[in-house]
Amino acid sequence: WNVARVYGSATVIEDFRGLVELRQRLIPYLAEQAEIACRTDRPLMRALFFDYPRDPRIWDYPSQFLLGDELLVSPVVEEGARVWETYLPELTGGKWIDVWTVES
Repeated sequence: WNVARVYGSATVIEDFRGLVELRQRLIPYLAEQAEIACRTDRPLMRALFFDYPRDPRIWDYPSQFLLGDELLVSPVVEEGARVWETYLPELTGGKWIDVWTVES
């Protein structure tokens, strides 16, 4: 079975490798956040309104969610999309950092 041929992309294995590496880097964070969720009864994965109830713009981005206290996920939910708009709510005492580029 040739996954590159099935998906019609010679880069699929490298792309998947990057996703697996990101997942591996997130394991300590996810374990810590899961423990916090169990202790506090606060969902590990939650809609933005849980943390930003006074921000009216979050309702314009219904697919975005928080994974733990520090990771905002903005999934691409349209097939073939090459550009995807993400809304970053105002942070108090911090800054957003892109997990792919490590830029703020």
